[in-house]
Amino acid sequence: MAAGSLNWRIAPVLVFWVFVCGLANCWGQAYEVVGTITYRTFLAGQEQFGSRKEFKVSVKGCDWLIRAKDSDTGDSVEIGFENGVAYRLNSFAKANTNVLSALIEWEEVPNGDGSLTAYLWLAFASACHFAQITNKLLTPVWILDDPNLRHENFKMSAEWATADQPPHLPTRVTYFNDGIFRVYHPVKKERVSFRAQKPFDQGYVNATYEVLQRTNCGGLAVPTEFVFTRYAIPISARTNRQDSNLNVATNRSNLMVRSVVRVAGATVSPGSPATSFRPSFAATLTYMDQRFVRSNPGALNVLNTITNGNWPEITPELVRRAEITARAATSQRQPESGQSSRVRLVFGLVALGFPILVFFFLKKNKTATPP
Repeated sequence: MAAGSLNWRIAPVLVFWVFVCGLANCWGQAYEVVGTITYRTFLAGQEQFGSRKEFKVSVKGCDWLIRAKDSDTGDSVEIGFENGVAYRLNSFAKANTNVLSALIEWEEVPNGDGSLTAYLWLAFASACHFAQITNKLLTPVWILDDPNLRHENFKMSAEWATADQPPHLPTRVTYFNDGIFRVYHPVKKERVSFRAQKPFDQGYVNATYEVLQRTNCGGLAVPTEFVFTRYAIPISARTNRQDSNLNVATNRSNLMVRSVVRVAGATVSPGSPATSFRPSFAATLTYMDQRFVRSNPGALNVLNTITNGNWPEITPELVRRAEITARAATSQRQPESGQSSRVRLVFGLVALGFPILVFFFLKKNKTATPP
C-alpha cells in the first residue's frame, strides 16, 4: 500500500462519477426533500419497537446530503456523498452539549442501521447508483445479521423499476434472500452460515420498496410517499393466523412482516442551497477512516483527527497510518490448525444453527434499538 497506488485508486473514482452524472445529465438536477420517516418492527404480528425521525435530503447531480434527527432523543445523523466519497457525522444529544463521532468511507449506500438514512437514500438519492448497475444485484439497506458483510461487498438478487422522468429514481424494488442465514457470533467473533428450513432454503422475498405517491418538481419526478417492508420466514414452518394476512404478492406465502418503514406527505422543492455535501461542525474529534477496508492488507478503521468539518483527504501520512493499523490487526490473528477449523465448523452448524435462527427472530430485533 503506497501513496502512489492510492492516487490510482482516487482518480478512477472521480472520473467514474463525472462519467455517470454526465451520461445521466444530472449535474443540473437539484432538489430538496423534507419530511418525517417512521420505523416499526414486528414479531408474530405484534409490534416490538417504533421510532420517528425528521429528515432533509439535499441532492445535486450525483452528490447528496441526508440529515435525520430522532424525534424522541434528539440524536441525529448526517451523511454526505461528494465526488464518490461518503462522510458521516453522528451527533448524540446530551445535557447542554452534543457528543460527536464521524467516519469516512467509499461506500455509496449508507449503512443499514437505526438512523434510517439508507431508506432515505434509496427513495431520494439513488438515481446515479441505479444508472450504473449492470447486473441484478443490490446492496441491502437494512440491518444485516453480520455487519462485516457490508465491507465484503455483499449484495442480493433484486428486481426493480425506475421512473421514466428524471432523475429516474426507483419506483419499486424487490430484494430476494438466497435462503442462507449469515449470522455474526459475538462470542466466537466469527460468522456462522446455515440454510433456512424448507421451502425457504430455496430463497424468498426478503424486502420490498414501493413508491405510493410522487410529485413533479421542475420536471423531476420525486417521491412524496413510500413504504419499505422487510419480511422474515416464520418461526414455525406451520401457517398460523397472523401469517395468513401477510402473504407476499409474488406467490411466496407464509412470510412474516419484520419491519415497515414509511414516509408520507414529504415536501419537495427545486434547487439545493447546499454548496458542500460534507457535514459541517465546529469541534475537534477523532474519526474513523474506512477508505482502506479493501486495500491489501485491509484496515477496517484507521483513527485520525478532524477539526471543524475539514474532512481529511488521503495523504502519505494517512496511508502510513493505515499500513500500521493493518499490520497490527494481522499480527493479532492467530492461525489455527485444519483440524481445529473443522471441529469449530461442525460444532457451529450442529450446536448453533437452530438456536441462532431462533435468536435472529426472538432476540436480535427486539433488543437492537437505533443508536
